[in-house]
Order: sequence, then structure tokens, then C-alpha cells
Amino acid sequence: MEQVTRKGFLWRSAASTTALLGSGAFLAACGDDNGAGNAKAEPRKSITIGFANVAPYCFVGENGEPKGQAPEVAQRVLKDLGFTEVHGVLTEWGSLIGGLLADRFDMVAAGMFITPERCTQVLFSDPDYAAQQAFAVERDGAFTGLSSWQDVAGSDKLRLGLLGGSVELGFAKAVGVPKSRISVYQTGPDGMEALKTGRVDAFALPAVGLQWAVKTMKADDLVVTTPFFPVIDGEKKISGGGYAFKKKDTKLRDEFNTKLRALMQEGVVAEIVEPYGFTKEAVDAAQALTASKLCSA
Repeated sequence: MEQVTRKGFLWRSAASTTALLGSGAFLAACGDDNGAGNAKAEPRKSITIGFANVAPYCFVGENGEPKGQAPEVAQRVLKDLGFTEVHGVLTEWGSLIGGLLADRFDMVAAGMFITPERCTQVLFSDPDYAAQQAFAVERDGAFTGLSSWQDVAGSDKLRLGLLGGSVELGFAKAVGVPKSRISVYQTGPDGMEALKTGRVDAFALPAVGLQWAVKTMKADDLVVTTPFFPVIDGEKKISGGGYAFKKKDTKLRDEFNTKLRALMQEGVVAEIVEPYGFTKEAVDAAQALTASKLCSA
């Protein structure tokens, strides 16, 4: 079984430039028991996370604070590691790794898929969720039965919308979907709007992102197809998302990884991410994955 990963889903419009959240920086309380029966953590310096508007993985909250699956799990892990302040830097998705390498922040908390290419640039924690693929389509349209990338390739009439830089682009290419039937969009709202206005027949992303989009849009005329794990060249592709660190920060990554794994096993992570559409099954499935496996897939 081969294991691979994805680029995130831009749902809310990303900021045009990187912005440090001043009043939006959030604080993690210090001095609590770290949740695993250990002694109280010693106070540590503040830490800065990079995130994007990629709901439900991460987005800007009503008060400017980082919200969503990844920032909130990161906040809990870092609190348990003894960090007293956790600041957020809002960044466009495509600039997250570049911003990390340029020392604009200390780690990326954006639900980022762990891919071999990204692993050449950064260190990853082990994944904290596994994700299936799906398509958003018209509820009463002809494509509600899509259940694989092969279905897309086999329909010569289907016009497909994809997010720029996503692994879905790779999947479409691998199964032979011609470029003439693909439209690429830079944000999730653009792709979903194209679907609503009939410019494409299906928009592809991880299932949880599409389900969140349809729900928040209140788009009764759209539906998300049954989620699936892609099979490419006879091999199942299992995706997993984690947290990125600089190559030099092995110790920090290892500490974060150990605490993250413990919180996953205790069921804490599943409780944190449930409001954002992530199931306990998605978290449990990630426990069978590791960053090293995904990096070498």
C-alpha cells in the first residue's frame, strides 16, 4: 500500500500578503499539568506558527486569532510542552514553507499534507489525520455517482475544477484526464463558484474540505460524493496531514511529535477537531501512518 498526501484546500480567501497577527496572537496558558500525568512544564519562550485561510484546516477567527483543526491542535500540544505564548502569522498557502525557511515563523500549523517533495525542504511531525478524496457536484446532476479518479477519466463530458498546486492535479494527470477538461483555480471559493455557475461539473478536494464548504455556503443545490481513497496504478493512496518544522529543529519536532501522539491516543485530538468535520476514524487511521513512511512514499 502506497501512502501519499495533499496540498490544502483554500476555502476562505487567503491574505494577499503575509501578516503578523498582533491582537490576534493567542496565548497558551502556562503552569497546567500537561495532560499526560507528567510534572508541570517549565516556562518556555514564545513560539510562532504559520497558518493560512484554508478552512477547516486553519483560518482566521472572528477576533483575528488562528482557528481550525491544525492551529487548535498545535495550541494544545505547545501548551503541554510549556510554551507561554503562541503567536500566529497569517500567510498565503503557497508561501507557508517559504516563510518557515525564511524564519518568519517557527512551524507550520495548516493541516499540510506530508509529501516526499515537501519532506526535502522541511521536517514533519507524524500525521494527525488521514484524508479521503471526494467531488462536489450538482445535487440533481449527472455526476453524483463519481467514486474514483478513474470515473472522471472515463467521462469525456465531465469538466473538472481543481485547486492550483494540489495533489488532485497529480491524480487527474495520472489517470489521464486531458488538460482540455481541467480548469485550475487559486482558491476554494473560486472553484465552488465555478461549480455553482455551471462552468465545471465537479470540483475535487479532500472530502472534509468539500463538506465544510457546502455546509458553510448553505449550498443546497450541491452535494459531496461518497469519500474514497484514490487508487493510482493499482495502489491505494492514503493521505495524511501534519505539522512542518525547520530541518534544524529536530528536537522541537520530536518533542511535538511525542506529545501529539499521546494526545491522539488519549482521544484529545479527536475531541478538538470534531467541530471542524474531522471524524475519530480519520484521527485513528492516522495513528497507523508515520512521517517517515509518507516522506518515502
